[in-house]
Amino acid sequence: MHRTCGTRGAPGLVRADAWLEPPTSMSILRYGCVALGLACTSGTDSPKDSDADTGQSPSDDTDGSDDTASTDDTGWSCEEGSPHVEVGTGDSGYEPLSSGAPVTMVHGPQGGWHVLGSARLWNMEPIVDIHFVVTDIERDAVVADNVYRVATVVETECTGLFWGMYGYLDVREIEEGELDTPPELLAYQDLRMTLIVSDRTGAVVESSVVVKAVPDPQDLNDTGVSED
Repeated sequence: MHRTCGTRGAPGLVRADAWLEPPTSMSILRYGCVALGLACTSGTDSPKDSDADTGQSPSDDTDGSDDTASTDDTGWSCEEGSPHVEVGTGDSGYEPLSSGAPVTMVHGPQGGWHVLGSARLWNMEPIVDIHFVVTDIERDAVVADNVYRVATVVETECTGLFWGMYGYLDVREIEEGELDTPPELLAYQDLRMTLIVSDRTGAVVESSVVVKAVPDPQDLNDTGVSED
């Protein structure tokens, strides 16, 4: 029998000690950075940028009756039986990513920048820790490093989803003179988005995808880089 990988509804809030309790809130618990979970980031983007609604409802919530996950792109299915994670993006639902896909560096209302990460999980517990890392490939520099504990949303008998994780961009280590913002330094560059996921059984899985960083539309005049 496969483990059910999630809870019905939207991504939920859980206490750090509540592994065995079903989540009851619609918020994300961000931890490991500042007391009370107010700043789960090593970047310059203020956690206040996360005032956007992160208690989303899936755009296409399934009834869970199909006991196999969509495997057209990944080749993974419930029958595989082993833990696996697929890296995606999306703010209001899970959106799969292919290599080279564009990902927007969102310019938040508090003046910082972030990219959005999402996860599809196979054969893992419904409550997981997700380490979300973004690397500037050309400079071999980590530009976002954030940790989340989340309750996933049931997709199928053995798969769960979580979306809307903020990767707060911190480019202080790669500044070049007056070029000191993500759109100036990372526009149209390759970024590696990595998810490292663990659950209470000791299962640990990791997956990455290389994407193209694109500026927020409001920053297009500030990058000094042509999309071509």
